[in-house]
Amino acid sequence: MDSFGAIADPSRRAILNLLSTGNRSINTIAGNFNTSRQAISKHIKVLNNTGFVRIEEVGRTRICSLNTAGFNEIKAWVNFFEHHLTP
Repeated sequence: MDSFGAIADPSRRAILNLLSTGNRSINTIAGNFNTSRQAISKHIKVLNNTGFVRIEEVGRTRICSLNTAGFNEIKAWVNFFEHHLTP
């Protein structure tokens, strides 16, 4: 899946919004949704695989944080159009 496919899902965008305010464990992230922890884990896996999220294991806890590298493809696409659309 590419970056655009990863952020196409509203739940994944909501996860990114949560992480924009600070690092969180997967359990803490899951507590903000009305879906299973397993479903949230799958979304986080997609975000990790596409470079939007880093996962660090601290003991038995998996801590998620934003990875700015994941946004490069999207920023390049927006910049391309911004350059062409600016009067």
